[in-house]
Amino acid sequence: MSAEVTAENLKVGDLVELPTQFGPQVIRLTLVEPRVNGLKFTGLRSDGARYSFGMKYEQIAILLDS
Repeated sequence: MSAEVTAENLKVGDLVELPTQFGPQVIRLTLVEPRVNGLKFTGLRSDGARYSFGMKYEQIAILLDS
């Protein structure tokens, strides 16, 4: 089951699904850094690779059950 949440409600340990040009990516967040215009996230993909991305405040994210 999934839920839509705003970017500022995401925290370390959350499992997030991101739409990308290569298809959806599922990321387990390991770092959340507030920035002036949004948030920077770092996490691990299901294959163990690190992945970084940014989101603006109030942007919707898909939070998955862990």
